[in-house]
Amino acid sequence: MIRRTTRILHVMAWSIGAAMLLDLCAVAPALADDLPGGRLFPQRFGTGMTSFPVLAGDALPHDPAPAPAADPTTGTTGWSSRLWDWTTDTFIDGASITLGAGIRRSTFTFTRKSDHASGTIVDRDYPAYFLIYSTKPSFFKDSRFGHTFMVKLSTFTMDQQIASGSLIGGTPVDVQTDLQGIIGYAVPSLYYQWGEHRFKGTFIQIGVGLGLATTTYSGTIELQTPTTSERVSVRDQSYSLHLAWSTFLEARWRHAGVYFSLMRARLPGDTYDTRFEDDSLYAGYRFFF
Repeated sequence: MIRRTTRILHVMAWSIGAAMLLDLCAVAPALADDLPGGRLFPQRFGTGMTSFPVLAGDALPHDPAPAPAADPTTGTTGWSSRLWDWTTDTFIDGASITLGAGIRRSTFTFTRKSDHASGTIVDRDYPAYFLIYSTKPSFFKDSRFGHTFMVKLSTFTMDQQIASGSLIGGTPVDVQTDLQGIIGYAVPSLYYQWGEHRFKGTFIQIGVGLGLATTTYSGTIELQTPTTSERVSVRDQSYSLHLAWSTFLEARWRHAGVYFSLMRARLPGDTYDTRFEDDSLYAGYRFFF
């Protein structure tokens, strides 16, 4: 019974459709001779509205082509456009670059893997320059806790060594060694902030982060064992990435601020197991995108 009813409905639908098609074919010549704005293209969309010009024949405008970033089947923005919007919103809109100068206390410890000979070379209170990139500050709802992403680059020049090979109780001395390089690290950070929640506001912020660090360096260092010492040349231009953690304290008034940061990273290599420690105090000026 259900199948028979379904067949009858299908036959009726096809019949009605065929009849409508025949009627349309019959009236098409008459409609073509009608004035522009006739039954197919009415000129008025309500009483009192002005007329719209209508083109006839092949001059009828085609539907506009979809935007390059749009998906014509779904009408949604393409993945490349969504990726670009997310990138600009996350890393450009409200982000900033800080240029600063200050002093640092850095140590670079080398331990040779073959015989465990080690040496620690230091940078003590020498001027240093800093370049810091930060994404816009984001807070967890209405709390004082937030998160950001920081990239920091700075130079270092070291020409003193710890005679004992250890920072604890050691005295920096000049043994005619020197080491120059650049340290950089990218660290997603969590922070707690007192003050305004505006990125150009006045506030005090303390935070901690875990990310990746890389360094390039070249120079000489004295390696010591319990019985001997040896001066060797060291160099690394590989830009290899390793885990690093940092903590920072920032006091800022609009664009100007004072910063204090600690960073620790282990940078193992093929020949040496190295450890970099950096304590920095600097003043800087922040430029916003």
